[in-house]
Amino acid sequence: MWIYAPGLVEPARIDDIASQIDVAPTLLSLLNISYDSHFYGQDILHEAHFHPRAFMANYLTIGYMEHGMIVELGPRQYVRVTRADNGEDVALDDPVAASLIDEAISYYQDASAYLEKCSHISAEPESNCTRLPVGDASSH
Repeated sequence: MWIYAPGLVEPARIDDIASQIDVAPTLLSLLNISYDSHFYGQDILHEAHFHPRAFMANYLTIGYMEHGMIVELGPRQYVRVTRADNGEDVALDDPVAASLIDEAISYYQDASAYLEKCSHISAEPESNCTRLPVGDASSH
């Protein structure tokens, strides 16, 4: 992401992992706009170094990258884990890979449930459309 705002934003290079869902929270932070977030994205200027990760998707698969590994989830319960630096497959029973698979599934299941439950405009003041904490697959 490039941000050009001479006199407003100090030049800097951020080397943390980020993805396009991090754009809105980062811009809102730069504009000093506080908000209650339902974003999975992070303000990469202030939060990404605490939890560097990226989300990816194409027309059939979704992905999650963290700890140097990419989890690919596809139709018919397809799961593949590769090393981000060289594309080598990682065994699905590798402890780090297994944890990342659970985390990836957790994020996408939570997003799906949230959209199914809360994608309509509710006339009720309390529509109960809060997301669950992600990262612990047992909470979903």
